[in-house]
This record gives sequence, C-alpha cells and structure tokens, in this order.
Amino acid sequence: MAFQDIATWQFQARLADGQAVRNTMHFRRNPSAGNVDATWLAAWVADANSTTLINAYKAILRSTDRLEGVLVRATRDPSDPTADRDEAYRVIDAAGTRTPASSSGPDEATCLIEVSGDLAGRRYRGRNWMPPPLDGPAISNGEFIAPTSTYWVNVLAFLTELTKTTYPSGGAHYGGAWNDCDMVVFSRAGRLAGGTYYARARAVSGDTKVRWLRSRNPTLA
Repeated sequence: MAFQDIATWQFQARLADGQAVRNTMHFRRNPSAGNVDATWLAAWVADANSTTLINAYKAILRSTDRLEGVLVRATRDPSDPTADRDEAYRVIDAAGTRTPASSSGPDEATCLIEVSGDLAGRRYRGRNWMPPPLDGPAISNGEFIAPTSTYWVNVLAFLTELTKTTYPSGGAHYGGAWNDCDMVVFSRAGRLAGGTYYARARAVSGDTKVRWLRSRNPTLA
C-alpha cells in the first residue's frame, strides 16, 4: 500500500529538442495533520506557494523549453511496488522564462543539487539533476560562472524557494497546504530493511561544477 505520510513531487519539463526532463523530490506530511490522500494532493499542488516554487523552476528553463506540469503522488511501499496510489496533476503548459543564449551546449551538461538529511549515512543524501543551461558562455573551465551566469543565479533562486520547504526554515516555511509538510530524503533501502525510511532535509545546495548526465540525450528522448 502507499505510505500515508510520504509524497513525491515531480516537475515535468521538455526541452526545445524534445528531450524530457524530470525532477522528483520527496516530502512528508505530518500524520497529525492528516494522510497523504487525493484531496490533500490536489490542494497541495494547486496552492499559491506551489505557484511560487513552480515559477522559480520555470526561470531555470529557457523560453524555448516548456514546463508541462507537476505530478504529485502518494509514495508506494517499495515492498509492494504494484499497489495503487493517489495522485494529482497540475497542468502548467508554459514556456520557461530564461532568455536562450547565443551559443548553446549539450543536453547532458547540467547542474547537480544536493539534499542533506538530518541523519547520518549515504542513504539520507539526495540529489537532483537540474534542467541543463544549454548556454556555452555560462561555463568556464568546467564550472558555471558565478554569480554572473543567469542560469546559475536562477538555480540559486530556486534553491532559496526549495529551502523554504525544509524544517529549519522557520517563519519562511511555506504555509497553506504546505503546513506540516517538509522536504525529506526518502530511503527505499531503509524501508526494505525495516528501518528508518526518511530523513528530514536540513539543507539544499548546488555545486558550480558542471556534471554530465549521460541519459539526458536527445537521441534517447
């Protein structure tokens, strides 16, 4: 069965060349506030604070790319991978807001963001491959030019918003349907081992080092 407290949030974008980009994150709803069900998922993804986060993500995408929507789901128990689960979808169908560069680059070259959980161990460290810059001038010697690269500035702005969903964010934490909902690092291995299956995210960060995601290749789209 699906967990009653863990949900996934997935940005679904498509680059101008047709390559799909998916960024999936995990969140925990405090059970004292209610379960992760269809009603809450629909309210969560439609919330005004969700719009703020979505707009920050759109700013990473070029105006020639497109954010198709956001898919939110209850998380399945990994020991029962065929179980049904509730979900909700918010159609965005809007172009990104970053101006395309005069000189492009490969889809595979991108930025990696990391999520640090509040428990020790590799299973409590998360990561996400951001949409690629496709911006040759934004890169020098294998690093994103900071702070002048619009791509890098927009990634940092997205991380600022994402940080507001973590438990240490205090008064900056998103309200509305986000109340009692914090970003986590979900561990399938921990669940399958019968142990702790999540760690609360205490920080999110980005690295200026350019990373290569081989599977993000337009010939494989």
